Amino acid sequence: MVEKNIVEITNKIIFDIGGEALNLSIDNIKEIREKLNPYFEELREIAYNKKFSKEEEIYFFKEIKPDILAKIKFFDLLSKMEIEKYYAEVLEDYYKKYLDQIQSHFKDNFEVYLYYKSDETYLDNYYFTRKELKDNVLHKERDPKFSTNVDYIIAEIKFMDMLFLYINKKIKSLKYTEKVEEVKGESSEIKWTDSKIAAVELGYALFSKGVINNGNVDIKDIMGFIENIFNLDLGDYYRTYSSIRERKKDKTAFLNSLVDNLHRKMDEDDIK
Repeated sequence: MVEKNIVEITNKIIFDIGGEALNLSIDNIKEIREKLNPYFEELREIAYNKKFSKEEEIYFFKEIKPDILAKIKFFDLLSKMEIEKYYAEVLEDYYKKYLDQIQSHFKDNFEVYLYYKSDETYLDNYYFTRKELKDNVLHKERDPKFSTNVDYIIAEIKFMDMLFLYINKKIKSLKYTEKVEEVKGESSEIKWTDSKIAAVELGYALFSKGVINNGNVDIKDIMGFIENIFNLDLGDYYRTYSSIRERKKDKTAFLNSLVDNLHRKMDEDDIK
């Protein structure tokens, strides 16, 4: 199904540009946004020209179009936030303002939200087919050939879900950074004396194992912690990680050396 492939393609676009987490520069955000729009217009052409079965039409307007529209709305807002946040007196309060907006949106659309999240289907024909479109349905995407009664609301729900996760990660990251700064002040004499590649290998090992905050932490936060605690700059650790993955022989050379040295230390202590 072409439409479903579009969702998968856009997911890949976001991951390829964004890496492990959505800690993106304004240029990254704009790049993603620009790449999403042609796929949304492709969906419009499909809606105009394809002869859907009723089931296909419902799926298209319940899942496919809202998914792409939600991503577009999300990255539009990220562009705005990347500028606004520099004028915020307290960054955590700035982010919490959006949490209040999310809560208000869910209250206003609770009936549709509950219907969608409960995987109900009994109103699908009314909600997600164009022949049932009400004349008084008003929203920004008001194209009768490309709209149903609540497809825009579903897109808003998906968008708010994305925003909620993003904002909570940002708030956690702020609090985590504050703690790291405290630790950094107490450990300024500790220096990393191995290679930066080794430090990146260690960071990704900790991330993949999920040993920090039960795995509820971004790779950016882990690398930031390593940089701060050991007073070093890891640079583009995504690129470094890619080079580690491309090793032909020992992909985890540093970690293996840790194991070997620990075994050697234990053997030596057993002899004493």
